[in-house]
Amino acid sequence: MTTDRGSYCGGGARIAPELLDGVECGEAVVITRRGRAIARIVPAAHLRQAEIDRAIENIKARQRAGKDALDELLSARHREGHKH
Repeated sequence: MTTDRGSYCGGGARIAPELLDGVECGEAVVITRRGRAIARIVPAAHLRQAEIDRAIENIKARQRAGKDALDELLSARHREGHKH
């Protein structure tokens, strides 16, 4: 859900606590200047989940690469006559 509730006033403008309350409850807030969207505030939990998902994919890719390397090593040992 995105709500266009904020506006930029310039010169030391602060974010209204009500806007942050909405973000904390899972709402995305669009900040506008003269009616044009200039920023979006989104809940950090959503960003954190994206970071976690990327990390999991990286780990899986490394595991696949490691398994491929191990398979190749064992295959090479087998070709050389090792019985283990």
